[in-house]
Amino acid sequence: MNKNETIELLKNQIPGFYSVEQVISLIEKIEESSTTLSADMLQELKQTLMGSITSKIDRLDSNEVVDYESAEFEINYDNRVELNSIEVSADTINEIIEEQVDQALHDFFSPKED
Repeated sequence: MNKNETIELLKNQIPGFYSVEQVISLIEKIEESSTTLSADMLQELKQTLMGSITSKIDRLDSNEVVDYESAEFEINYDNRVELNSIEVSADTINEIIEEQVDQALHDFFSPKED
């Protein structure tokens, strides 16, 4: 039930402890909740997300993101060994980013304690 439906319902009810006018007045003073974010809030959220993700990725060890078993080498001129390719563990990086985004969003939208 939304604000307007509640007002209409109260207009049709029998008066109780409070008059219908008093209840309607109280309800009309209720501010509609808004889920829109201001530009400043979006910028703050972006900075929080980027800071959290960057901090976590900076602390990663190469063993966590590099798939050493996928490394391909080649012996070239003068018996030099060269690394042709190596894969990155995208699943691990995606999991880390998802965890950091979830945590940052939770922290950003959780009620702040005084």
